Amino acid sequence: MAVLNSPQPHERHQFYQSQSTGNVVSALQEARLAREQARSYRNFKVGAAIVGLTFLSRELSLFTGYNIKPAADSHINIHAEELALQAAHAEKIDAVSLVTIVGDTQLDQQSGREMLTLHPCGLCRNALDDDPLVLNDSTLVFSALPDFSTVEYGTVNDFTHYHHADPGESVRLRQLSLPPIDNILPTDPAYIDVLNRRFSA
Repeated sequence: MAVLNSPQPHERHQFYQSQSTGNVVSALQEARLAREQARSYRNFKVGAAIVGLTFLSRELSLFTGYNIKPAADSHINIHAEELALQAAHAEKIDAVSLVTIVGDTQLDQQSGREMLTLHPCGLCRNALDDDPLVLNDSTLVFSALPDFSTVEYGTVNDFTHYHHADPGESVRLRQLSLPPIDNILPTDPAYIDVLNRRFSA
């Protein structure tokens, strides 16, 4: 399980501040844009975006990814979250505060559970759970349909529990209501915080 080493109070403050509504919507928009680059032989396209923090410089960074599987028998099978996490590690950030996934939903192949939105698959849930940049009880995951009509969210632990719950156990993730997609513009200051900005002291 990933744990932030000896978090200081000011680091925790930065972490939670980065989970603002504006940053969530911005990350969702970027995940939706990344999805357009996905390459899937069955037209199953997924986009992901991650918000990462660097505590010393007090900066936020945004990393995106998309799935690539050109053929059913291809040895290439890259997941959107995997690509975004790799980019985050390459930049040597300190922590991941937000993970967003956008795609059409399907039956979860690992847990067999039906989903309102496309959750990270079993492999990606394990990757998030084990990643040293991810705080399992604090990093928020947002999964959305491409038109944002349904958005679910919870911590990494919440998603893991959802897919490992006993049969018949009622487990639900929280939902976020957004305005119609045409009213959410990437440059709209009413919804979007500027990423790669410094936190106010």
